[in-house]
Amino acid sequence: MSLLLLSLIQPVDSNRVNSIIDKPHFSGMFFAMTPLVESSWNLTSWKTEFLSMKNAAFDFVVLPHTGRQTQSSTKECPTGTFEILYPVVPPLNPLCYTQVGNMKHPTGTLGLAFEAANQIGLKIHLGLLFAPGEHGFPLQTNGTYADWADQQYSAASAMYSLYSSYKTTLLGFYTEIEESNAQYWVDKYPTFAVNYWELLSKKIKQNLSTSLLVWVSPYSIGNMTRHPTGFVSPQAYRTAWENIFRVAPSLDFASPQDSMGAQGNSFQNASDYLAAVKNASEDAHRKIPQWSNVELFEVWPPSCQWPAVCHGRHPASFQGRIQQQMKNEAMVLSPEDNGASATLIAWEWRSCFSPNAFDDPHIPFPNETKANYDAYMAYLKDY
Repeated sequence: MSLLLLSLIQPVDSNRVNSIIDKPHFSGMFFAMTPLVESSWNLTSWKTEFLSMKNAAFDFVVLPHTGRQTQSSTKECPTGTFEILYPVVPPLNPLCYTQVGNMKHPTGTLGLAFEAANQIGLKIHLGLLFAPGEHGFPLQTNGTYADWADQQYSAASAMYSLYSSYKTTLLGFYTEIEESNAQYWVDKYPTFAVNYWELLSKKIKQNLSTSLLVWVSPYSIGNMTRHPTGFVSPQAYRTAWENIFRVAPSLDFASPQDSMGAQGNSFQNASDYLAAVKNASEDAHRKIPQWSNVELFEVWPPSCQWPAVCHGRHPASFQGRIQQQMKNEAMVLSPEDNGASATLIAWEWRSCFSPNAFDDPHIPFPNETKANYDAYMAYLKDY
């Protein structure tokens, strides 16, 4: 693998690696938006973290949960009230949205992130609104899921009005809701695809910009020991996603979670369900390649074994598990070049993979996150 010569773009790190890499690698990661990050970081803080990503040849970062639900429903706000990391601008209703985080920067916490990313040369995908119910959507009221799409589009529209000046930095939107291959979800897919994914994606592309990507990251649980019933087979999942790609043509792609973290999915199950989505996109003649979402965490403490209920999170080992996940999933997506061109993302930067998280009380294992980053950098440079 060739290494990148020192860049002329400031700032420069001699440890930076080439963005053209001949092995499975991460293209970007979700970012841990902790209270410290949201409220206390300045421009230098963001640039330091983004430079570490850029040095590892990341192309982009995903900033999830840019708005969080505080009440599920009120008289004035039937789909809930939200705290958001950017100013409350039209079309957002000021009765339903409150800005939090960095209040000193004119465009808030996200504005600082965009300023830093623009200077470093890192791209951004923005998450939308997160609500606790059903892993991330506001209360449904009309039975068609279209109200969720309208709610999320309002957030996307507001952020686009604030940050569209960063035309080469803003890549698209992550739709937040964590669907799965559970039977009850697959039963909802035909209606959900039309009234949430397609409606939201179409509005973003028609009203904001055709260049913006809109994508989803559903669970891919397939461990038949831990979950022996309730989940469809890989073949049934392939059929479901072929239909999704046909009825939601404006949705660009899926980045299935491999569910190897808290759910304890197996390498084989993760590959089987990822292949189902990839093959479905090809069955539907979709041209945009699918991604994969590599879970970097494990349940904690180590003594916790199924069927015990484990709630803690801890970074998995790069050499012990993550490297194999990357290889397996990249080979599903792009076997023709041994996985080198596959787009792999992960949950999540800082909590599992950053060298800079020692000052954050919400990151419990900063030594392990740095060790994973260092091991990954050594892996990239091993040629």
